[in-house]
Amino acid sequence: CFLGPFGPIFWFCTWMRHKARPRDERLNYPRERFIARLSCATGLVAITAHIVLIIAALAYFRHQEKVCSAVYHDSKCLQTPVPWLPTGAELTSYCAADCGPARCYDSQVWGGAGGEYAGGSAICGAALQAGIVKEGVGGYVLVSITQGRWNYDGAKQNGVHSRGVAGLVSPGFSVAAPDPARLGNATADSNSTATSSGAAGGNATADGDGPSGGPAAAPTTGSLAEGASTEAPVDSTTDGASSTATEGPSSTTTSKA
Repeated sequence: CFLGPFGPIFWFCTWMRHKARPRDERLNYPRERFIARLSCATGLVAITAHIVLIIAALAYFRHQEKVCSAVYHDSKCLQTPVPWLPTGAELTSYCAADCGPARCYDSQVWGGAGGEYAGGSAICGAALQAGIVKEGVGGYVLVSITQGRWNYDGAKQNGVHSRGVAGLVSPGFSVAAPDPARLGNATADSNSTATSSGAAGGNATADGDGPSGGPAAAPTTGSLAEGASTEAPVDSTTDGASSTATEGPSSTTTSKA
């Protein structure tokens, strides 16, 4: 059992040792003959079990990939806050109803134990874990940029099992339900954006295995505002001057004064 797929080799070796004796001599070793036959049967069962497990694993991963294809191939479902947003900035993002199921975000979200997520985490995955949007329903999410931290602990909640990450990741963000009145009085300007669409493999961390912020930054597929229509833009003001910003089809931004 501990040798995995190599275990049956040793079972067959016992059987072959007995078969190597001359036919007449084997009759003098009935106990050995019994052990050899039992070993052969055990080896065949072990091989069959390994083949069944391999087929089941392949079927499971193919089914998982098919179920999560909407998430992994739709950049709107993997959008993340752009890394140059200042601490305290806010943006409104939209998560579509087909951005799920929640378990597809297990490898796309870092942090969440304290309500804060590492930069590079998928906004929709964080919103699903926090319960801001429901699986199969979708909705708008208010994202607030927070100061980067040295450690983000993972969490398992609402079907999303996020990962922990160590090392300074800047910036982080938290998610909340937006004010409905704010969404109803939005203005648009398609010349700026506050989120980036993530790659299916997730973003890189300071040590190359987590959110953005380290030497191995995540690849992006471009601004969501490029060539896309606006669904939910929102007013933005900075230093007393009025300006507007939008996120293409799925998010908008507002910087606090």
